[in-house]
Amino acid sequence: MEGRLLRRWALFRERDPKLRKLKIQKVQRSGRPLQCEVCSFNFADTYGSLGEDYTEVHHVTPLHISGTRETKLDDLACLCANCHRMCHRSRPGESWRTPDALRAVIRTSTPDTPHAASASAS
Repeated sequence: MEGRLLRRWALFRERDPKLRKLKIQKVQRSGRPLQCEVCSFNFADTYGSLGEDYTEVHHVTPLHISGTRETKLDDLACLCANCHRMCHRSRPGESWRTPDALRAVIRTSTPDTPHAASASAS
């Protein structure tokens, strides 16, 4: 059955919600487009005004690895939702992957075919 209400108790790592906003502002001030750092998908190009100023922001090194520390904007990457999920996806014997590692996966899995998101962003 779906839709039942369940109570869940869990520990989670604290994140500073202001960092996402600051990372987006830093990219915009630099003059670079706000797009996925892995596949170049641009929410505004695809969704128009709905996608303006939108991206997901990802810790390049997960907090469970880095531990408690002050996060710098260079510790964060702008990613589309698909790439963000793939960075977090784990399989037996694998763990999280960095944006650089995911970029390498895309290159090796589709060497002659552009990534769907980057093809639509072009």
